[in-house]
Amino acid sequence: MNRIKKHFNKINIEYWAFRVFMAVMLFLPYRLVLFFTRRIAYIGFYILKGPREDALSSLSIAYPEKTEKEKRYIAKKSFKNTVTTFVEFAYSSKWSNEKLKKIIKTEGLDNLKKLIEKGKGVIVITGHIGNWEYSANISSILGLNPAFIVRALDNYRIDKYVSHWRTKRGAISINRKNGDLRAIFEALKENRIVGFLSDQNFSEGVFVYFFGQIACTAAGSIAMAMKTGSPIIFSYAKRNSDYTHTVVFSEEMKLELKETKEKTLLHNTQRYTKILEDIIRSNPEEWLWAHRRWNTYPGERPNALHYDKIDEY
Repeated sequence: MNRIKKHFNKINIEYWAFRVFMAVMLFLPYRLVLFFTRRIAYIGFYILKGPREDALSSLSIAYPEKTEKEKRYIAKKSFKNTVTTFVEFAYSSKWSNEKLKKIIKTEGLDNLKKLIEKGKGVIVITGHIGNWEYSANISSILGLNPAFIVRALDNYRIDKYVSHWRTKRGAISINRKNGDLRAIFEALKENRIVGFLSDQNFSEGVFVYFFGQIACTAAGSIAMAMKTGSPIIFSYAKRNSDYTHTVVFSEEMKLELKETKEKTLLHNTQRYTKILEDIIRSNPEEWLWAHRRWNTYPGERPNALHYDKIDEY
């Protein structure tokens, strides 16, 4: 009982500390908060040893040719992007749709609308690039009925609070932890666009190449497309110099079928991973490097599908 009581006390303390922090932050002018938090992000780079080492380790894998100075520069900018995204996400919770329309521009929106007209829903592959929350925001504001798959926060009260921000404009949230495939099928059946954040380590995934190294990668978006026939598109956000953002919607990535389902799954997972890699390479400072992307090793999951052994399938 004492352990349970301590657990709930911890949850409540974290929750109210977060609420007080948010109330104070949102009371202050937006640009002022951005100014200070961006500088705090740089300080955080030096004092948060774990995330800093994770970022530099990931950059060493992805860019072995870069100097330490270059990698530290990218890592610091990545910290800044992550903190800025959080601040923007928090303030956007109280902004009107009209204001967000002025802040968030789109590119390639017709690509998405054409696929929605097919009536099979749209699988949107995306990643933690730029302000990744704005892709869902602008899709909701434009009436495109988005659903997105997220990992719930460890503190369920904070998760519920943050989830309210994400869904207040009409989007729906699907908890990845619950693994409820029915919710994804239902969303596609309702002709929603379903966002898959597919750029992080996924220990139950398949092994494909990412920045030249084998990485355990989520294959759910491809498996879902194979099962439902829903088209696939990419979306990501870019920062502009005038504090606005551009959310890009790519052309359709059509599945390429192979001799077996396993080869089809692996081949197309490798294709989408390479596309995400190319997007990240175009502006590496805006990707979330403080993540152990190569944390699951092939030897830990010998029965998983491996792209370097694709001929065996």
